[in-house]
Amino acid sequence: MKQVAIRRRTLLTTIVTGSLMLTFVKALAFVPALTITPLPFSLYGRQSVVIQGTASEMCKNHPIGVARKYGQSWRQLGVAPIDASRRWRITTRVPNINSSIVFRASCGAQYSATVIRKVTRTTPITYAGPGQRILGLDISRWQHISGRTIDFRKMANAGIAFVIMKASDGYGPEDNIARKFVLGDARQAKAAGMMVGYYHMISIPTGNSTPVLIASANRQATLVSTRLNELGGYDVRTLPIAVDVEGVNSSINQSSLELWTKTFVTSLTKKTRRKPMLYSYRSLLASRYSKSQTNVDFLRTMHLWLAQPGNPADPNVRVGQLRPNDGSCFHTAWTTAQCRTVWTLWQYTSRGNRDTYGIPWMPVPGKTCPSHAKYCFPGSGTGPLHLDMNVFNGTASEFEQLAAGKWIRQPSDYLEPTPIPSGSTTASPVSSPIVTPQ
Repeated sequence: MKQVAIRRRTLLTTIVTGSLMLTFVKALAFVPALTITPLPFSLYGRQSVVIQGTASEMCKNHPIGVARKYGQSWRQLGVAPIDASRRWRITTRVPNINSSIVFRASCGAQYSATVIRKVTRTTPITYAGPGQRILGLDISRWQHISGRTIDFRKMANAGIAFVIMKASDGYGPEDNIARKFVLGDARQAKAAGMMVGYYHMISIPTGNSTPVLIASANRQATLVSTRLNELGGYDVRTLPIAVDVEGVNSSINQSSLELWTKTFVTSLTKKTRRKPMLYSYRSLLASRYSKSQTNVDFLRTMHLWLAQPGNPADPNVRVGQLRPNDGSCFHTAWTTAQCRTVWTLWQYTSRGNRDTYGIPWMPVPGKTCPSHAKYCFPGSGTGPLHLDMNVFNGTASEFEQLAAGKWIRQPSDYLEPTPIPSGSTTASPVSSPIVTPQ
């Protein structure tokens, strides 16, 4: 066999067999000087994004300059060094625009690569909730009136940073209703610039049969992951799916509830690659789940979304306690030795004003719509005060990390804070209202 190079990236192979000479031309794969790793198809305003890629030998003497298009010109974002693996990367923020964006990487004047993506404008994350906390709400079929639509832009303009929607249900007929509403609601909430979340209402079979419980949990985990994919999957502005644990039949024993929960959470985590959070109320969490170390350790890996009536602006209200200042305590997996509940979301009332947040409503029987109400429509309903309100326990940065799937509960979260020496002062755990960077 004789090989002769005929051009830079082509080899000519000649094989002589008796009187027959065969010639093959083999083209080697083209190696670009510079590449950009594909970005998500949709980006969001204010999103932190990593622009990265590879550089060939042709770029070895040139650092990688990264820029974004600004009108007809280019705005330099920074310079990325090339590492030993010939990779480069730089982190930047997406501008808050309702348009598309073009990023360009270049080495020297000869080689460059570009990528274009759609951008969705987002609302600033402010501490608009009581107690200067990030404010959100959750909705389901009960916030819908036939023939009327929710004004999600009004909701965002009223200071709502996130909206959590019922997306699925373990009971088939209710699941069909949930799907009917969430497909449109999720799209409109995202377009209005808010972060979104979804919750699944569980349905646990009675009978305490292990095979039946496992089959049910796996079926519902598949349902939830399929629905999530239908809604566009996880991105950097989607909160962890919430497992709504309530209405558990009294005949279902503790071990059965724990088996179902662990099976469901484990299966869903494997399918979606994110740990869900758990929603429930104090008495259920304290009485229906055991305090075994194995169970406590498992539950503590999930963020807690706790339902508890109270005012987040009242310093005397302690989340997780029965009554303020009397030492009473609901001992749950998320409770520390000193009765401090490690919560992430707090559903503090079910009586939010729907008119304030652009959600249609109808007066209670015997009443009419007041003249100032923009979203009231004739008919008999529950009145305007029928809306679940929530606050987030943390900063805007932590909230972004939660939505990006990067904030995971750690054992250190449950350690008691170090006592402060007498005479010292510390800053409030929640700072003054701020806005995330543009």
